[in-house]
Amino acid sequence: MSKRFLLVVIAAVIIGGIVSAEEVSKATSEQISRLIESLDAESYATREAATSKLVELGDAAIPAVELAQKHRSEEVRFRAAAILGRLQVGPVLKIRRQIAEYVGSGSPELDVEQGMYLLSLILDDKVKKADLSRQLDEIAAKVRERLGKDANPAKIDPNKAVEALRQVLFTDMGFGPNDEDYTNADNCSLAKILVTKKGRPIFVCHLMIAVARRLEIPIVGLPVTGMYIVKYDGSRAPAGFPKDDICIHVYQKGRILSREDRQREYPGYDPDVMVPPGSSRETIERMINNLETTLASRDQPGDSLRRDLVSELASLLQQTGGGDPSVNWIPALPVFPSP
Repeated sequence: MSKRFLLVVIAAVIIGGIVSAEEVSKATSEQISRLIESLDAESYATREAATSKLVELGDAAIPAVELAQKHRSEEVRFRAAAILGRLQVGPVLKIRRQIAEYVGSGSPELDVEQGMYLLSLILDDKVKKADLSRQLDEIAAKVRERLGKDANPAKIDPNKAVEALRQVLFTDMGFGPNDEDYTNADNCSLAKILVTKKGRPIFVCHLMIAVARRLEIPIVGLPVTGMYIVKYDGSRAPAGFPKDDICIHVYQKGRILSREDRQREYPGYDPDVMVPPGSSRETIERMINNLETTLASRDQPGDSLRRDLVSELASLLQQTGGGDPSVNWIPALPVFPSP
Protein backbone atom coordinates (compact mmCIF):
# COMPACT_ATOMS: atom_id res chain seq x y z
CA MET A 1 0.00 0.00 0.00
CA SER A 2 1.47 3.34 -1.09
CA LYS A 3 -0.15 5.49 1.58
CA ARG A 4 0.76 5.77 5.23
CA PHE A 5 -2.00 6.03 7.77
CA LEU A 6 -1.96 7.70 11.15
CA LEU A 7 -3.38 5.55 13.92
CA VAL A 8 -4.15 7.45 17.08
CA VAL A 9 -3.54 5.16 20.05
CA ILE A 10 -4.70 7.61 22.67
CA ALA A 11 -8.27 7.24 23.86
CA ALA A 12 -11.20 8.77 22.03
CA VAL A 13 -14.81 9.12 23.03
CA ILE A 14 -17.22 7.47 20.64
CA ILE A 15 -20.91 8.04 20.83
CA GLY A 16 -22.12 5.04 18.91
CA GLY A 17 -25.69 4.87 17.85
CA ILE A 18 -26.68 8.46 18.67
CA VAL A 19 -27.35 9.68 15.15
CA SER A 20 -29.68 12.41 13.95
CA ALA A 21 -32.58 11.62 11.64
CA GLU A 22 -30.83 13.55 8.87
CA GLU A 23 -27.71 11.40 9.23
CA VAL A 24 -29.75 8.22 9.19
CA SER A 25 -31.46 9.28 5.94
CA LYS A 26 -28.12 10.00 4.29
CA ALA A 27 -26.23 7.01 5.60
CA THR A 28 -28.26 3.86 5.96
CA SER A 29 -26.74 0.88 7.63
CA GLU A 30 -26.80 -0.93 4.28
CA GLN A 31 -24.78 1.83 2.63
CA ILE A 32 -22.20 1.79 5.42
CA SER A 33 -21.96 -2.00 5.22
CA ARG A 34 -21.30 -1.80 1.49
CA LEU A 35 -18.61 0.82 2.03
CA ILE A 36 -16.88 -1.33 4.64
CA GLU A 37 -16.85 -4.31 2.27
CA SER A 38 -15.38 -1.99 -0.37
CA LEU A 39 -12.41 -1.39 1.89
CA ASP A 40 -11.25 -4.82 0.70
CA ALA A 41 -11.91 -4.26 -3.00
CA GLU A 42 -9.28 -5.28 -5.55
CA SER A 43 -9.15 -1.72 -6.88
CA TYR A 44 -7.01 0.66 -4.86
CA ALA A 45 -9.16 3.55 -6.10
CA THR A 46 -12.29 1.82 -4.81
CA ARG A 47 -10.68 1.21 -1.42
CA GLU A 48 -9.63 4.86 -1.20
CA ALA A 49 -13.07 6.11 -2.25
CA ALA A 50 -14.77 3.95 0.39
CA THR A 51 -12.32 5.17 3.03
CA SER A 52 -12.98 8.81 2.15
CA LYS A 53 -16.75 8.32 2.17
CA LEU A 54 -16.72 6.65 5.60
CA VAL A 55 -14.64 9.52 6.99
CA GLU A 56 -17.10 11.96 5.42
CA LEU A 57 -20.04 10.20 7.10
CA GLY A 58 -18.45 10.85 10.49
CA ASP A 59 -20.27 9.77 13.65
CA ALA A 60 -22.90 7.84 11.69
CA ALA A 61 -20.23 5.39 10.53
CA ILE A 62 -18.33 4.95 13.79
CA PRO A 63 -20.20 1.96 15.32
CA ALA A 64 -19.87 -0.11 12.13
CA VAL A 65 -16.27 0.94 11.57
CA GLU A 66 -15.44 -0.09 15.12
CA LEU A 67 -16.84 -3.55 14.43
CA ALA A 68 -14.83 -3.64 11.20
CA GLN A 69 -11.67 -3.68 13.28
CA LYS A 70 -12.51 -7.37 13.84
CA HIS A 71 -13.16 -8.06 10.16
CA ARG A 72 -11.69 -11.21 8.60
CA SER A 73 -9.71 -9.07 6.15
CA GLU A 74 -6.44 -7.55 7.36
CA GLU A 75 -6.90 -4.71 4.86
CA VAL A 76 -10.35 -3.86 6.26
CA ARG A 77 -9.05 -4.00 9.83
CA PHE A 78 -6.16 -1.70 8.99
CA ARG A 79 -8.30 0.85 7.14
CA ALA A 80 -10.98 0.76 9.86
CA ALA A 81 -8.36 1.66 12.47
CA ALA A 82 -7.08 4.46 10.25
CA ILE A 83 -10.60 5.82 9.68
CA LEU A 84 -11.30 5.86 13.41
CA GLY A 85 -8.03 7.65 14.01
CA ARG A 86 -9.00 10.38 11.55
CA LEU A 87 -12.49 10.71 13.01
CA GLN A 88 -11.45 10.76 16.65
CA VAL A 89 -8.35 12.90 16.82
CA GLY A 90 -10.25 16.18 17.21
CA PRO A 91 -12.57 15.20 20.09
CA VAL A 92 -9.93 13.27 21.99
CA LEU A 93 -7.39 16.07 21.99
CA LYS A 94 -9.99 18.50 23.31
CA ILE A 95 -11.04 16.14 26.09
CA ARG A 96 -7.47 15.29 27.04
CA ARG A 97 -6.50 18.96 27.22
CA GLN A 98 -9.48 19.68 29.44
CA ILE A 99 -8.52 16.78 31.71
CA ALA A 100 -4.91 17.97 31.93
CA GLU A 101 -5.93 21.57 32.60
CA TYR A 102 -8.40 20.45 35.26
CA VAL A 103 -5.91 18.34 37.18
CA GLY A 104 -2.96 20.61 36.51
CA SER A 105 -4.25 23.76 38.19
CA GLY A 106 -1.77 23.28 41.03
CA SER A 107 -4.53 23.68 43.61
CA PRO A 108 -5.28 20.98 46.20
CA GLU A 109 -8.97 21.74 45.68
CA LEU A 110 -10.82 21.02 42.45
CA ASP A 111 -14.13 22.21 41.04
CA VAL A 112 -16.38 19.18 41.54
CA GLU A 113 -18.98 20.48 39.10
CA GLN A 114 -16.30 20.74 36.41
CA GLY A 115 -15.22 17.21 37.28
CA MET A 116 -18.78 15.94 36.80
CA TYR A 117 -18.87 17.70 33.45
CA LEU A 118 -15.65 15.96 32.37
CA LEU A 119 -17.02 12.55 33.35
CA SER A 120 -20.18 13.32 31.37
CA LEU A 121 -18.01 14.38 28.44
CA ILE A 122 -16.04 11.14 28.54
CA LEU A 123 -19.32 9.25 28.19
CA ASP A 124 -20.70 11.59 25.52
CA ASP A 125 -18.45 14.02 23.67
CA LYS A 126 -21.50 16.05 22.60
CA VAL A 127 -22.11 17.29 26.16
CA LYS A 128 -21.77 21.05 26.56
CA LYS A 129 -20.80 22.64 29.86
CA ALA A 130 -23.11 25.58 29.18
CA ASP A 131 -26.10 23.23 28.88
CA LEU A 132 -25.38 21.62 32.24
CA SER A 133 -24.88 24.99 33.93
CA ARG A 134 -28.12 26.31 32.46
CA GLN A 135 -30.11 23.36 33.77
CA LEU A 136 -28.60 23.69 37.24
CA ASP A 137 -29.35 27.43 37.16
CA GLU A 138 -32.97 26.65 36.28
CA ILE A 139 -33.32 24.24 39.20
CA ALA A 140 -31.82 26.84 41.53
CA ALA A 141 -34.35 29.35 40.22
CA LYS A 142 -37.17 26.95 41.14
CA VAL A 143 -35.81 26.69 44.68
CA ARG A 144 -35.55 30.46 44.93
CA GLU A 145 -39.14 30.78 43.72
CA ARG A 146 -40.36 28.31 46.34
CA LEU A 147 -38.61 30.30 49.08
CA GLY A 148 -40.35 33.48 47.96
CA LYS A 149 -39.18 36.38 45.84
CA ASP A 150 -38.19 38.48 48.85
CA ALA A 151 -36.28 35.70 50.63
CA ASN A 152 -32.49 35.60 50.63
CA PRO A 153 -31.54 31.88 50.48
CA ALA A 154 -28.19 32.58 52.14
CA LYS A 155 -29.82 34.22 55.17
CA ILE A 156 -33.02 32.27 55.56
CA ASP A 157 -33.86 29.78 58.33
CA PRO A 158 -31.75 26.65 57.55
CA ASN A 159 -34.78 24.39 57.93
CA LYS A 160 -36.71 26.40 55.34
CA ALA A 161 -33.76 26.38 52.95
CA VAL A 162 -33.38 22.61 53.25
CA GLU A 163 -37.10 22.03 52.87
CA ALA A 164 -37.20 24.10 49.66
CA LEU A 165 -34.30 22.12 48.20
CA ARG A 166 -35.94 18.84 49.16
CA GLN A 167 -39.32 19.79 47.73
CA VAL A 168 -37.96 20.95 44.38
CA LEU A 169 -35.37 18.22 43.83
CA PHE A 170 -37.10 15.16 45.23
CA THR A 171 -40.84 15.89 45.22
CA ASP A 172 -41.33 18.18 42.25
CA MET A 173 -38.54 16.89 39.99
CA GLY A 174 -38.22 13.35 41.29
CA PHE A 175 -34.44 12.98 41.54
CA GLY A 176 -33.38 9.75 43.16
CA PRO A 177 -31.90 6.27 42.72
CA ASN A 178 -31.90 4.02 39.70
CA ASP A 179 -32.26 0.76 41.57
CA GLU A 180 -33.63 -1.02 38.50
CA ASP A 181 -30.46 -0.31 36.49
CA TYR A 182 -27.87 0.64 39.09
CA THR A 183 -24.83 -0.45 37.06
CA ASN A 184 -25.74 1.70 34.06
CA ALA A 185 -22.91 4.15 33.33
CA ASP A 186 -25.51 6.87 32.73
CA ASN A 187 -25.95 6.95 36.51
CA CYS A 188 -22.47 8.53 36.64
CA SER A 189 -23.21 11.24 34.07
CA LEU A 190 -24.53 14.58 35.30
CA ALA A 191 -25.85 15.21 31.80
CA LYS A 192 -27.90 12.02 31.83
CA ILE A 193 -29.03 12.43 35.44
CA LEU A 194 -30.47 15.84 34.62
CA VAL A 195 -32.60 14.09 31.98
CA THR A 196 -33.51 10.80 33.66
CA LYS A 197 -33.56 12.18 37.22
CA LYS A 198 -31.79 8.99 38.31
CA GLY A 199 -28.18 8.49 39.34
CA ARG A 200 -25.72 7.03 41.79
CA PRO A 201 -25.73 8.52 45.32
CA ILE A 202 -22.60 10.66 45.10
CA PHE A 203 -23.71 12.18 41.79
CA VAL A 204 -27.23 13.02 42.96
CA CYS A 205 -25.74 14.45 46.16
CA HIS A 206 -23.41 16.73 44.26
CA LEU A 207 -26.17 17.78 41.91
CA MET A 208 -27.95 19.00 45.05
CA ILE A 209 -24.74 20.66 46.24
CA ALA A 210 -24.31 22.40 42.87
CA VAL A 211 -27.84 23.78 43.07
CA ALA A 212 -27.38 24.88 46.69
CA ARG A 213 -24.08 26.58 45.86
CA ARG A 214 -25.87 28.82 43.39
CA LEU A 215 -28.09 29.97 46.24
CA GLU A 216 -25.28 30.21 48.81
CA ILE A 217 -26.93 27.49 50.90
CA PRO A 218 -24.12 25.59 52.68
CA ILE A 219 -24.78 21.98 51.67
CA VAL A 220 -21.73 19.69 51.81
CA GLY A 221 -21.07 16.03 51.03
CA LEU A 222 -20.46 13.41 53.71
CA PRO A 223 -18.54 10.33 52.47
CA VAL A 224 -19.91 7.85 54.98
CA THR A 225 -19.15 4.19 54.37
CA GLY A 226 -21.54 2.52 51.98
CA MET A 227 -23.75 5.50 51.19
CA TYR A 228 -22.90 9.09 50.33
CA ILE A 229 -25.14 11.67 52.03
CA VAL A 230 -25.17 15.44 52.49
CA LYS A 231 -25.76 17.90 55.28
CA TYR A 232 -26.56 21.53 55.81
CA ASP A 233 -23.36 22.76 57.45
CA GLY A 234 -24.66 24.26 60.68
CA SER A 235 -21.34 26.00 61.36
CA ARG A 236 -22.14 28.26 58.39
CA ALA A 237 -25.76 28.97 59.32
CA PRO A 238 -26.84 32.63 59.15
CA ALA A 239 -26.55 34.75 62.26
CA GLY A 240 -29.40 34.26 64.70
CA PHE A 241 -30.08 30.62 63.81
CA PRO A 242 -28.95 27.41 65.55
CA LYS A 243 -25.64 26.00 64.39
CA ASP A 244 -26.97 22.46 64.14
CA ASP A 245 -26.21 20.28 61.13
CA ILE A 246 -29.13 18.93 59.11
CA CYS A 247 -28.25 15.56 57.56
CA ILE A 248 -30.08 14.54 54.40
CA HIS A 249 -30.34 11.09 52.80
CA VAL A 250 -30.49 12.10 49.15
CA TYR A 251 -31.03 8.54 47.96
CA GLN A 252 -34.25 8.28 49.98
CA LYS A 253 -36.07 11.26 48.51
CA GLY A 254 -34.13 13.69 50.66
CA ARG A 255 -35.17 12.15 53.97
CA ILE A 256 -33.98 14.15 56.98
CA LEU A 257 -31.80 12.03 59.25
CA SER A 258 -32.50 12.78 62.91
CA ARG A 259 -29.86 12.16 65.54
CA GLU A 260 -31.60 8.89 66.37
CA ASP A 261 -31.62 7.93 62.69
CA ARG A 262 -27.91 8.58 62.40
CA GLN A 263 -27.20 6.63 65.56
CA ARG A 264 -29.22 3.65 64.33
CA GLU A 265 -28.23 3.66 60.64
CA TYR A 266 -24.58 4.64 61.05
CA PRO A 267 -23.53 2.97 64.32
CA GLY A 268 -19.85 3.33 63.51
CA TYR A 269 -20.05 7.13 63.59
CA ASP A 270 -20.55 9.75 66.26
CA PRO A 271 -24.10 10.94 65.42
CA ASP A 272 -23.19 14.49 66.41
CA VAL A 273 -20.17 14.65 64.12
CA MET A 274 -20.55 11.91 61.48
CA VAL A 275 -17.56 12.50 59.17
CA PRO A 276 -15.79 15.62 57.91
CA PRO A 277 -16.96 16.81 54.49
CA GLY A 278 -15.07 15.06 51.72
CA SER A 279 -12.38 17.05 49.96
CA SER A 280 -12.94 17.85 46.31
CA ARG A 281 -10.18 15.46 45.24
CA GLU A 282 -11.60 12.64 47.35
CA THR A 283 -15.00 13.34 45.84
CA ILE A 284 -13.75 13.21 42.26
CA GLU A 285 -11.77 10.04 42.98
CA ARG A 286 -14.90 8.41 44.41
CA MET A 287 -16.88 9.47 41.34
CA ILE A 288 -14.18 8.04 39.08
CA ASN A 289 -14.32 4.74 40.98
CA ASN A 290 -18.07 4.63 40.40
CA LEU A 291 -17.67 5.22 36.67
CA GLU A 292 -14.80 2.74 36.36
CA THR A 293 -16.98 0.09 38.00
CA THR A 294 -19.85 0.61 35.56
CA LEU A 295 -17.60 0.63 32.49
CA ALA A 296 -15.58 -2.41 33.58
CA SER A 297 -18.42 -4.79 32.84
CA ARG A 298 -19.80 -2.96 29.80
CA ASP A 299 -18.85 -3.66 26.19
CA GLN A 300 -20.49 -1.03 24.04
CA PRO A 301 -18.75 0.61 21.06
CA GLY A 302 -16.10 2.97 22.36
CA ASP A 303 -16.07 1.70 25.94
CA SER A 304 -12.43 0.60 25.83
CA LEU A 305 -11.53 4.15 24.87
CA ARG A 306 -13.77 5.61 27.55
CA ARG A 307 -12.06 3.38 30.10
CA ASP A 308 -8.69 4.70 28.95
CA LEU A 309 -9.77 8.31 29.48
CA VAL A 310 -11.22 7.59 32.93
CA SER A 311 -8.02 5.76 33.90
CA GLU A 312 -5.95 8.67 32.67
CA LEU A 313 -7.92 11.13 34.79
CA ALA A 314 -7.52 8.85 37.82
CA SER A 315 -3.80 8.47 37.19
CA LEU A 316 -3.24 12.21 36.84
CA LEU A 317 -5.09 12.84 40.10
CA GLN A 318 -2.86 10.33 41.88
CA GLN A 319 0.30 11.75 40.33
CA THR A 320 -0.45 15.37 41.16
CA GLY A 321 -2.25 15.36 44.47
CA GLY A 322 -2.31 19.14 44.24
CA GLY A 323 1.11 19.38 42.62
CA ASP A 324 2.07 21.22 39.51
CA PRO A 325 1.99 18.93 36.47
CA SER A 326 2.41 20.14 32.92
CA VAL A 327 -0.98 20.97 31.52
CA ASN A 328 0.34 20.34 28.04
CA TRP A 329 1.16 16.68 28.60
CA ILE A 330 -0.18 14.68 25.66
CA PRO A 331 1.48 11.46 24.46
CA ALA A 332 2.99 11.38 21.01
CA LEU A 333 0.97 10.05 18.12
CA PRO A 334 2.97 7.27 16.45
CA VAL A 335 2.92 6.75 12.70
CA PHE A 336 2.17 3.24 11.55
CA PRO A 337 3.72 2.23 8.22
CA SER A 338 1.67 0.75 5.42
CA PRO A 339 1.72 -3.04 5.30
